[in-house]
Amino acid sequence: MEDGSGKDASKFKGIIKDKIGPMNFFETTSNESMKLDIDALLEWSVSQLDGEHLRQAFISAQISSIELKKQEAYRIVKIAATTTAATAGLNPIPISDALLIAPQQMTMCVKVTNIFWLNTGSALNLEELLKAQLLQMVGKAAAAGLTKLIPVLGQLINATVAGGLTYGFGAAITEANAKALDEFLKTGKMPVWAEVFNSKFIFDIMNKAKDQFKG
Repeated sequence: MEDGSGKDASKFKGIIKDKIGPMNFFETTSNESMKLDIDALLEWSVSQLDGEHLRQAFISAQISSIELKKQEAYRIVKIAATTTAATAGLNPIPISDALLIAPQQMTMCVKVTNIFWLNTGSALNLEELLKAQLLQMVGKAAAAGLTKLIPVLGQLINATVAGGLTYGFGAAITEANAKALDEFLKTGKMPVWAEVFNSKFIFDIMNKAKDQFKG
């Protein structure tokens, strides 16, 4: 693009179409102030990857593509919520157990966090975080406030509620990580995780997102 108008790129694409045939085109540049089609290229690339692990590895490698990471994180969250709902549908869950972070929810949290931080060069030490039981602490704190919001059938909750709770928690973890990564990219400083995962932030997102789960 000699004059910045895109005329040269359009001519080049026309030549390729004439000689080769229809195909997808994406315009990119090394000029960081011009994104052009980089987001579209990344989304197209993800759509061409069949394996889940391959797709997640590719997305994790795109350090600054927060929206792409959020899309994949929410996909993981939806799967976890659906699984939790199916389990609760077969065996209704006692409310005291449902409000604690179950193994599938913990797995969801680890997968989501890896999507955001695995290739930053300053990866989150998940083992250390889990040893500190930060996520459990946050989950219990948020759950204490959520008890009055959950429609209880006796002392059991149904599939929709269990799935909604998991989806809400996953959404909160996703948004917390996205916010933290955005700050990291701007400042170069790793976040203080106790502040990122503060119970009020988690509770607010959970409360807004839990009813979005449709099973």
